[in-house]
Amino acid sequence: MATRRDGSGIKRERLLKIHGMIKGAGDIPLGRFLATCSYTMGLNHSTTKKYLGDLVALDMIEVDEATDLVREHVPQAVNG
Repeated sequence: MATRRDGSGIKRERLLKIHGMIKGAGDIPLGRFLATCSYTMGLNHSTTKKYLGDLVALDMIEVDEATDLVREHVPQAVNG
């Protein structure tokens, strides 16, 4: 697949990278994650939070504001 360098292609790459950073990492302090995205990708905190919001809406991650943590969303097993 060819890499798109337009705005939507860059956004998709960033979403994939952010999701990849969270997958399998356990609980990540939100402030540290925002700083990491700022340092590695040059994103400001509000943009990173928008990307996190998209991933939350897709049930890929969870942002627990009470404990200030980000983690991969792991679906619960259904007993039935």
